[in-house]
Amino acid sequence: MTGNAAPELHRLPDALRSRQPYPVLARLREASPFLASDGVVILAKHRHCTDLLRDGRVSSDRNSARIYHGSDTVKTRNLLNLDPPDHTRIRRLISRAFTPRVMARLVPVIQRKTDELIDAAADSGTIDIVAGLASPLPLAMICMLLGIPAADHQALGEWSSALSATLDPPWLARHEPRSVAAAARAQAKMIAYFRAFIASQRTAARDNLTADLVRAEGDGGQLSESELLAACVMLVNAAHETTVNLIANGVHALVSHPGQLSRLKKDPALATAVVEEVLRYDAPVQLTGRVATQDISIDGYGIERGDLLMFLIGAANRDPHAFRAPDEFDIDRPPPIAHLAFAAGPHFCLGASLGRLEGAIALKTFASRFVDPRLCAEQLEYKANLSLRGPERVEITFTDLRPSACVPRLP
Repeated sequence: MTGNAAPELHRLPDALRSRQPYPVLARLREASPFLASDGVVILAKHRHCTDLLRDGRVSSDRNSARIYHGSDTVKTRNLLNLDPPDHTRIRRLISRAFTPRVMARLVPVIQRKTDELIDAAADSGTIDIVAGLASPLPLAMICMLLGIPAADHQALGEWSSALSATLDPPWLARHEPRSVAAAARAQAKMIAYFRAFIASQRTAARDNLTADLVRAEGDGGQLSESELLAACVMLVNAAHETTVNLIANGVHALVSHPGQLSRLKKDPALATAVVEEVLRYDAPVQLTGRVATQDISIDGYGIERGDLLMFLIGAANRDPHAFRAPDEFDIDRPPPIAHLAFAAGPHFCLGASLGRLEGAIALKTFASRFVDPRLCAEQLEYKANLSLRGPERVEITFTDLRPSACVPRLP
């Protein structure tokens, strides 16, 4: 590790839990690539991250990293940790739920749910965007796709949050024993829930993603039972937690930049551009990892086979060599915005289309319906998770709500 990088890397955990981690990330970007510890390489420049995330010489099986050899890390069939051909096979089956046709059918459903959640705050003059909109909206949508009854959504959301609390790489974060135990209990409960739910889908014809996967399990063994269970748990966790942060970070950015909020209010068609800029400006996922399967040289820096590559997505998304005025929130940034919020390559986020759609509808509706929205507290407390960035609460006051009938619908 270079002398300049050492103190900044030490500050990284606290920085990622703060409102403004980007000065620390910028200094790490300038120093990268560098060896953080034996077997862990930090990459934070946009070009390096983009190239290596697409490189066939890196693996998504984090358990194959040298630093984990001899550890008690449990291997999983989770799609996020698989390489081709298993990754390709399972991804192809799940991707049926995220086609453009399915997304088009979801537009009015997402809009209705968004309006329902906002209407619930009408009489109070205040709303916590996280608990009142950003969390229940994506949870309801992924559960609906899976066919999960509404009565079970809250429990699944709580289990998902407990699981996410221990997603950080162990070389960077020391997890509290209570969090580890809570995550283990949550995982066990989710697996038990889905084992029973999957059994119910086998006994009757259903039209949902879980039933589709069950049929694939029985059709020539395309999915094993463990793969089916892992897919269901992953879908709830990934589709929920990241979109919570996208919407919460987006509302915070808009309210902190009233001129940009006013522009979105006047022109709801800007919603898709707003989502892309939020994903770049304050990425919901800050860290992701891969493992080198061969020795690799990138701009003369040597990466050894078995090294764990840690990509600082938030730093790459503000690289001045890739983006003009990268620290400015600018919804007029010309497309395409080549951010890495959904990663890149074979593991480009499977649910990116759903997350973008939910974010666009939620942010467009927020701008169109809330009259004079203001942050209750300037300083937000961010979640302890380092990999997933988002505030615990975003309290907003407002003077009135416009009726939902005046909210233009996305095409």
